Amino acid sequence: FPTNEIDLEFPENSKPRDVKRTLPPARDLDLGDFGTQKYRIVSGNVGNAFRLLSHREKDDVLYLDLQVNGPLDRETTANYTLVIEALDGGQPQLRDEMTVRISILDHNDCEPVFSESHYYGNVAENVTLGTPLLRVKATDNDQGDNGLITYSLHSKPLSGLSPYFEINRHNGWIFVAKALDFESKEIHELVVIARDSGAQPLETSALVSIRVTDVNDNQPTFSLLFLTENARQEIPENAKIGDLVARVSVNDADSSDFSINAKNKEDHNRLSVSLTGNDDSFGLTTQDNVIYLIVVTGPLDRDIKSQYNLTVMVS
Repeated sequence: FPTNEIDLEFPENSKPRDVKRTLPPARDLDLGDFGTQKYRIVSGNVGNAFRLLSHREKDDVLYLDLQVNGPLDRETTANYTLVIEALDGGQPQLRDEMTVRISILDHNDCEPVFSESHYYGNVAENVTLGTPLLRVKATDNDQGDNGLITYSLHSKPLSGLSPYFEINRHNGWIFVAKALDFESKEIHELVVIARDSGAQPLETSALVSIRVTDVNDNQPTFSLLFLTENARQEIPENAKIGDLVARVSVNDADSSDFSINAKNKEDHNRLSVSLTGNDDSFGLTTQDNVIYLIVVTGPLDRDIKSQYNLTVMVS
């Protein structure tokens, strides 16, 4: 051989029996059968990926080509080192070797793969804007731009267009972009796209579910309806114990952790309701901790006391 070593490149999308490279032929100063008679691959042909083709021209030189013989996959085998031997026809045969180093060039045949198909995160509703929540991560076994990944949020997430979150296109960190409100929306579902930077980019997606946790940012409210005969703040002094005075409906927009005032947190609408200024003449009663009734609980005497200033406190 005119050289002991040679470097070649083959693209990994080369079709078998379709792509070949011309190698420098071995020349023998002897003539006829004593000249170069054949070539063979001695070692390094993993998976029988290559084969040799030879043909003799009028100058009596046995020319040599290296042809792709099977599928090439850079992600499986990125380099081959073939040792090719040339033999003459003498007895004993004389021979020489040439080393062919082959690099497999990347083709964008691998799509990005997320570390999880579904990511989960939690965030308090009073979180500061710009706070990073969770990071999605995708990998691509291709090289260079073919393996360079950028991230984006799908323009139409499963739960509808959500302006509340954005994603860093380079590192996959999802962060809060708009003030959250647990009472308006508790769970946000996003679709994250990972796309490589190849000439014909490949992409894949993953689902992200973000649960907004409640903070005690809503004060309790109540409404009052008088149940007296004339629906006014009046009651006859001969009213009986148990007669209805008013109905109080209480509510708290926050979740059970903050609206509850009981050991059983599943009873999520229980609030603490108290009545003052009643002098034991009026009291509160309830059966569901949502609707409270102000009722007469003691004798009334207008000549002794003609007016009561009652205070209903909800906490």
